Amino acid sequence: PGMAFPPDAVVRVGVAVILTRDDGLVLVGRRKGSHGAGKMQLPGGHLEMGESWEECACRETLEETGLKLSATEFEHVFTSNDVMGEEGRHYITIFLRARAPALFVPENLEPHKNQGWSWLEWSALEATDDEQLFIPLRNLLRSRYSFRYDSAAANRGSRLLVVLTVFGALAWMGLCSRHPVKL
Repeated sequence: PGMAFPPDAVVRVGVAVILTRDDGLVLVGRRKGSHGAGKMQLPGGHLEMGESWEECACRETLEETGLKLSATEFEHVFTSNDVMGEEGRHYITIFLRARAPALFVPENLEPHKNQGWSWLEWSALEATDDEQLFIPLRNLLRSRYSFRYDSAAANRGSRLLVVLTVFGALAWMGLCSRHPVKL
């Protein structure tokens, strides 16, 4: 509708990973050698036949950055309908979010497809001119999806986890019970 596509054209499925660090930064690259060349992108790629979204995200993140993640570490946050009429392409892009380890330094393992990786604040990404963004990322940002890092909440959550872990260990050892466990 409104655009002429070849009769054998098909809609493809892409998976993009919003990879964040504990300081709230997001991993962003710049496309090279394909449609959207020169535009800012997130890690990701094509969904392969029989693959889950999470499996695709794990595979693509490892292939592109060297980071090995588990399929259970991803959260679906958005799906976009990305018509790239000028390039004769149409994608449905599944956006999944995951956290990177605090000290993770991404490798550019596909330099023929990506100019390099850098960590940006989400607000800087939101302020980027549309012409600099790969269409799926532009559509995500236009959707008003907002990743906000709350360091106070993250610290409260970490402290609670430590308290619960210590309490659980003490209870298991019988130190918090009227009937200590004999080992």
